[in-house]
Amino acid sequence: MLNLDILKLNKRKLLIGIFILVICGYLNMISIQSQQGLYVNLVNVPKMTCFEYFLNIQGDAVGFLHIVYFLAITLVIGDIFIKEKKSSMLYFSLVRSDVNRYIKQKIIGIGFMGIVFMFLSQVMLLIISMILYPIASPSLSQEYVLYIGKEFFSNHPFLYCFIVIFNSCIMTFAYCCFTVFISVIFNNIYVVLTLPYLFNIGISIFMTGFPLYIGNAGKVIYSLAPTILVGAYISNSVNFILPILYWTALSIVFYFLSVVSFKSKFENENII
Repeated sequence: MLNLDILKLNKRKLLIGIFILVICGYLNMISIQSQQGLYVNLVNVPKMTCFEYFLNIQGDAVGFLHIVYFLAITLVIGDIFIKEKKSSMLYFSLVRSDVNRYIKQKIIGIGFMGIVFMFLSQVMLLIISMILYPIASPSLSQEYVLYIGKEFFSNHPFLYCFIVIFNSCIMTFAYCCFTVFISVIFNNIYVVLTLPYLFNIGISIFMTGFPLYIGNAGKVIYSLAPTILVGAYISNSVNFILPILYWTALSIVFYFLSVVSFKSKFENENII
C-alpha cells in the first residue's frame, strides 16, 4: 500500500511544490541579505553565515516560509485521499484490505510522501544557502544570532539545521494527517484543499494576537501558534524540544481522529 501511495505522488506537483519553496526561500534570503547589508554598514558586525540565512528564512520577523509551507504541502498532497475516496479505487482497496488496515496505511503513506517532499525542499534550501553565503561557524557576538541554543548552533551548525529540518518533517506529517481527517469529513475537493491551510493561518493569527489581548500572559499561547512552531520558534524563548513534541502530539491526535472518523463513516455507509 505504501509503495502504491509513493507511485501516486504526482512528480509534476512534487517539482512544482519544491520549486515554490526554493524560489520563496531564495527571494527571502536576498531580502534578508539587503537588510543585513545595511545593518553591517551601520553597526560594523560580521556578515551572516549560510546557516543563519537558512534558519532566518524559516520564520519570525524576517522569514516567511512558515506561511508558505502549509500552502506547498497542500498543493502536493492535499487532494490525494479525497480523489481516491471519490473514485472506484477506494472500494478496490477495501476489498483487498480491511477498513482499519486500509486507513492506517493510507495515512502513513500520505504522511511519508509529505516528509519526503519537505526533506528534499529543506535540504535544497540549505545547499543553496551554502552556495550563496559563507560556510562558517556563526559568531555568538552577533545580536541577531538565534535565541535557542546559541552555543550549540555556533559549535554544531549542521546538526542544528538538520534538527530544524527534522521538526519541519514532523510538522509535515501532522499536517498530512490533518488533511486526511478533513478529507474524511468533507466530500468537496475545494473545501479539502482550502480548509486545512485557512484553518492553520487563521488559528495562528488568532493565537499570536493574545499578547495584545491579555498582555504577557498571552505569550504562552503565542508560542504555541502553528506558524510559530514551524520555524519562528527559533528566535523565541521556548524550549528546544517543544516544537518536536508539539507536532508529534498533533500527528498522533489527527492520526487517530482520521482512523476513528473513517471507520465510523464506513460503518454508517457514508464514506462518499
